[in-house]
Amino acid sequence: MCGARVARAAALRYPPLMAMFPTDELEALLILRAKMGRAITYGEVFQWFGHPFVRFQVGQLAAALTLVDESQRALGRPEL
Repeated sequence: MCGARVARAAALRYPPLMAMFPTDELEALLILRAKMGRAITYGEVFQWFGHPFVRFQVGQLAAALTLVDESQRALGRPEL
């Protein structure tokens, strides 16, 4: 499945995630940090998107990260 189709399918499955952690912005952030050679914590991701770190929302971030990984895999790239 190509990256665009994965993203569309994800948007249908996980619409609330798109509002909290837009996968295109999340992917760009992860790529930026990878290019810098720096890891990023969940707390930093929450801060980047302007959300307080709330434990129950970590699952939403994990799901968004899964979508980013699926998109990267579909493009033949390594997981971020």
